[in-house]
Amino acid sequence: MMIEVNGLQFETGFNAVLGPRGAGKTRLLKQIIESDAAHASGEVCYVTQELEAFETYTVLDYLLETGVTPDLVLDAMSRMRLTAYAERTVGNLPKLAKAQALVARALLHDPKLLLLDEVLNGLSESERLFIGHFLRELAKDRVVVVADAPDHAVEGLLDKVCLLHPGKDAVVVDTHTAYEWVEGKVFVYLTEEVPSEDGRLVLALKQDETHVCVREIAKCVPEGEVSHVSPTLHDAYLWWAEQQEGTL
Repeated sequence: MMIEVNGLQFETGFNAVLGPRGAGKTRLLKQIIESDAAHASGEVCYVTQELEAFETYTVLDYLLETGVTPDLVLDAMSRMRLTAYAERTVGNLPKLAKAQALVARALLHDPKLLLLDEVLNGLSESERLFIGHFLRELAKDRVVVVADAPDHAVEGLLDKVCLLHPGKDAVVVDTHTAYEWVEGKVFVYLTEEVPSEDGRLVLALKQDETHVCVREIAKCVPEGEVSHVSPTLHDAYLWWAEQQEGTL
């Protein structure tokens, strides 16, 4: 299955749309929903974090409210490891369980196109990976698209990423290509203050009374004692956002 919107192609597999707030992630997801290919695919499911209307429902009732059979609900709860929360009200769930419930509800109608709009926002890296492993398995025979901020990308599981940034043309690339952009260009080192030179891609990771731990993306090795580290999709996004068209 392949869906094309504004020249951007989303295929069967685990896809992400990455960009800061206001970059157009939600708008793009809604354009995907409205595409001819989406209409032809059959069941489409668009999921947000919105749960306020169901806060007093138990997880079991929240899923049964969709009108499917109890057997399908119990199966979805089991697949998402929600059985222990069956009688817990939605409003009292921890963040991970809320995300699990949202995904479980999306599964009930077996969508061929599943769009998750910042559903993983607010989860820890390990929690995102927990959901991500399930979504990757699910994406083997359907299109799954997760929209989130670049620093919340599900590392190591995505097939393709769509990068959005104000003032730049959006692109879709496979994750292998994205990692290659910054392979050998990501360094970590300690310094007394964050470098302030223009044109340097620098992130301050941790700071104590005397030092700052800096992560820098650069073509040349920074001066001093530095360590190469494995790149992330956040690194790739920052690098792409700073490059002139055609210079990657």
